[in-house]
Amino acid sequence: MPSALAAFDARVGARGTLVTRLPVASEATELIVDYPDGRFLCMVRNDGQVTSLTRLRQR
Repeated sequence: MPSALAAFDARVGARGTLVTRLPVASEATELIVDYPDGRFLCMVRNDGQVTSLTRLRQR
């Protein structure tokens, strides 16, 4: 199974720092990740597909 954070990093094009990780269902995970340009909320399926990407805070 691909890493959820790695899938999100690939989508954003940067390496982030994980703030929280919460399994939403058996097939998905919610991540909050800090990047140099802000904080993001990400939903990613366990197969590595990012299903949503939302900026929570910009720096």
